[in-house]
Amino acid sequence: MLIKILGPGYTVWDKAATIRFQKPGRGKLFARFLLEEREIATIRRLTEASPSIDRVYNVDLTDAAGVVHASVEKTVYIRRNRDPSP
Repeated sequence: MLIKILGPGYTVWDKAATIRFQKPGRGKLFARFLLEEREIATIRRLTEASPSIDRVYNVDLTDAAGVVHASVEKTVYIRRNRDPSP
């Protein structure tokens, strides 16, 4: 999602993830990912000042009734690609 939003001028990698299982998932589970414009602006600002950054995101995996079956914490590495000097 971040790769698509930030575009080819950025490198985005999954760095780490932790899953905390709360209930068995016996059917389909759903995750909702939301990146607000404020977060995108923060990423762009931080990568101007630092060679790379890590951002941590949390998402719950829920069933159709909204019951949480697992919680995921994901760390993402983000770097702005610099143009080489001539």
